[in-house]
Amino acid sequence: MSSIGKILVVVNLALSLLVLGAAGALLNKGEATQKEVTELGTKLKAAESARTDAESQYAERERALNAEKQRLEEDKNDLEVAKDNAENKAQRAEVDNQQLRDDITKINAKLETIESNLSGTLQRNQELTDLNGTLREEAMKAKTEAQQAEMGKRDLEDAIAEGKRQVQELEDQISALKESAAAGGATGAPGAANANVPRIEATVKEVNLADGFVVLDKGRNQSVERGYTFNVTRDGNYLGRVKVDMLFANYATALIEEQAPNVRFQTGDVASTQAQ
Repeated sequence: MSSIGKILVVVNLALSLLVLGAAGALLNKGEATQKEVTELGTKLKAAESARTDAESQYAERERALNAEKQRLEEDKNDLEVAKDNAENKAQRAEVDNQQLRDDITKINAKLETIESNLSGTLQRNQELTDLNGTLREEAMKAKTEAQQAEMGKRDLEDAIAEGKRQVQELEDQISALKESAAAGGATGAPGAANANVPRIEATVKEVNLADGFVVLDKGRNQSVERGYTFNVTRDGNYLGRVKVDMLFANYATALIEEQAPNVRFQTGDVASTQAQ
């Protein structure tokens, strides 16, 4: 029982006692005085007022408790909705995580495939690096064909004009070589382009005049680098100049840049990065 209910019970008991007391007093005394009756009426009104106040307080408290109950029920409903939303989000997150795990598995599988392909490619590249002279000649031919294809894109008239200019330059070089040969048998200043490179002695192992290159017996392992220029000599006489184009571990191919008049490179000629 609530505190308001207890108060109402006490008030009712008090009223009952007062009524019984008044009745007893009347019976015992016979006739009560007007003053006592008035006092009892006053007490009765006070008791009734107290009961009315108590009932009002009880009703107010009951309304407050009902409002609090309603608020708690609404909070409970809100919490249940929030719980359902959280569970739904957790389920969606689990689905997303599973999708991510599946994607990672697929990516790892692709990476393994790529690594396997890369390993095979590296092995193939190593095999290509160690190919024999026949493959080198084919590579030079392929490069020459590529260069010719690139040149074929130019306008025909520009190609003819460029060819005439090159012919004129060759004629000027031949004239200069003839004059130099007549003066002392060697050209200008062989080896000047290699002033800052180490001295490297090599031997001409193969000559391909048709495609304009030679093969030297020195390569990357002997400190040769692409772009190095070698002066070619025979018995101490300057024959011409070649420039390293393709580099391998222990040999290199070099394009023929210059040849002295009436001279042809041969197997066994000496090539050096410095002037003789």
